Amino acid sequence: MTDATTPATAHADDGTTLPADDVEALASRAAAASRAFAQTSPRDRARALVAVGDALAAAGDELVDTAMQETGLARPRLTGELKRTVVQLKLFASTIVDGAYLDARIDPADPAFVLGARPDLRRTLVPLGPGLNFAGSNFPFAFSVAGGDTAAALAAGCPVIVKAHPGHPQLSLRTAEIVAEALAGAGMPDGVFQLALGQEAGVALLKDDRVRAGSFTGSLRAGRLLADVAAARPRPIPFYGELGSVNPVFVFPSAASDAAAIGAGFAASISGSAGQLCTKPGFIFVPSAAAVDLAAAVAEGVAAVPEHRMLNPQIASGFTARQHTVLSMHGVSTVVDGQLRLDDDEQGWVTPTVASTTVAALAAAGSAVLDEAFGPLSVVVSYDDVSELATLAAELFPGNLTATVFLGEGDTSPLVSEFVSVLSETSGRVLFGGWPTGVAVTPAMQHGGPYPATTGDGGTSVGSAAITRFLRAVTFQDAPQQLLPPQLRDGNPWNVPRPSRPPAPPLPGAPCRPDPRPPPPWDRTAEPALRSREGGWRERTRFRASALRCAADAGDRVRSQASPRRTDVRVAEGLAMGRLWRCEGAAARGRRMGEWMRPMPSTRSPSGSNATGRRSSRCRHSGGRPTRSGCGAPPNSGCGPVTAG
Repeated sequence: MTDATTPATAHADDGTTLPADDVEALASRAAAASRAFAQTSPRDRARALVAVGDALAAAGDELVDTAMQETGLARPRLTGELKRTVVQLKLFASTIVDGAYLDARIDPADPAFVLGARPDLRRTLVPLGPGLNFAGSNFPFAFSVAGGDTAAALAAGCPVIVKAHPGHPQLSLRTAEIVAEALAGAGMPDGVFQLALGQEAGVALLKDDRVRAGSFTGSLRAGRLLADVAAARPRPIPFYGELGSVNPVFVFPSAASDAAAIGAGFAASISGSAGQLCTKPGFIFVPSAAAVDLAAAVAEGVAAVPEHRMLNPQIASGFTARQHTVLSMHGVSTVVDGQLRLDDDEQGWVTPTVASTTVAALAAAGSAVLDEAFGPLSVVVSYDDVSELATLAAELFPGNLTATVFLGEGDTSPLVSEFVSVLSETSGRVLFGGWPTGVAVTPAMQHGGPYPATTGDGGTSVGSAAITRFLRAVTFQDAPQQLLPPQLRDGNPWNVPRPSRPPAPPLPGAPCRPDPRPPPPWDRTAEPALRSREGGWRERTRFRASALRCAADAGDRVRSQASPRRTDVRVAEGLAMGRLWRCEGAAARGRRMGEWMRPMPSTRSPSGSNATGRRSSRCRHSGGRPTRSGCGAPPNSGCGPVTAG
């Protein structure tokens, strides 16, 4: 970002005259800004993201007008998308202020660790470094220059170079100017945001060693080529590409009675934005008995849809070719024959196309029909045997962003359960009774899926979890406080969540683990009440239950030796304590229980012995005196209760 109003750009390869610097300069500026940007506090970066969102909202009318001219998308759609982009930026601002995304974990040094002395270990997530974002065409705001990939990288603390999409160059330039100015005004380092124009510049940057992460939204062919470039580098980098998805919909027999309503919803979902959405449902499977009714409802729904301009002539040409291929396949029938019109600028205007086929014909046609059709084309598929759906879903649709199932009320049979399990293995989002073309910008959203939906099934490009694509983990061992990242210091200056994780209970047969909590101070004022018959019994019972649980976890058989009769309680306590104190895990709770092993005043035994004739226990290291918190001897010393003489 060499200038607040004119972001640095790489040379375009299409002859366009643009402010330009070479690729080397772009990569150099991003690398120079990387460390300083990574060290900015989350609150400072959050303020910068909010400033970017506010600046985009303020320029909304201008940006929407430019987007309409370059993409052909309608004003309501673009206005809503710009609002989504602003909300997305502010979602990431909230995410980094919260701090949980850093996943800070601290394991203090522990000389008594069960596997041997453990050092002080502190783990957190840190920025990867400069990222390269290939903007998408179908969402000129939400997946473009200031879209989710850019917002996620900036939130993580990574400088961003955006390779603009040629489908909306003027919008890209103006958006970049607004973003650059807002970031500069928020005090972010020079070089944290830059724009590259042209395919050659994008590929050259992806190969540059100073770029440490890549993201992409677009076609399967282009995304796979870029992913291969990223993997073939001398030092490969993570590359998240959202490639293609057909988002199948499955109607179970229990929902077949709603075929008309489902068909109307399907028609609306495939028609929006001329079907140029990555979540458009490309196939709907319906029982043969309901296929005619559903197809009729779809045809009625799309009949009223007016023609819509496609994003650019290349996409219109590709859609025409796919339409011809699908409709010419054996066993495929035309339900609605969509139209294509070219205007004077060679822009394509289309209406929806709907085809129908059977499961057998679809399987025989293979990729000729199964491949994504980017535009308003979808296929109704009739089936006879619902038990085959799980196998069909796994074989025909191995990787998708979404999968949808329509069920009748209360239909949770084992067949349905198995089918949902298959969908969760092949899709990033499984919907019940809805339509996938609405993607909520919210923390729980998953917008990804197995290949070929994306190149990395472990990530998402929508929702707050998208930030993790630009982070990596590092652990600091026995590091001085002043050399630790702020989120790992004892004082926690960034106030990030660092939940305490109590030790898990030991496995059967394993030694007890030490309780790191110190015992509470002994309250002498409560001693008379606790020594009373009622209070002492209540406290002894509580501690006895804890001791028996710990002894049982260590493989002891104390529980079977403890009798519910009150006369045997002290015997069971002594048995449990004798074994607990010789465990490696003799801890605060066990030591506290030792207090209740002292002689109790009793009218039955002036000598202090209990009802069984066995005398109470005292600790050797305390000089024979019972203590509240134990003698302080090390756990391995073998110290335990002794019989008072």
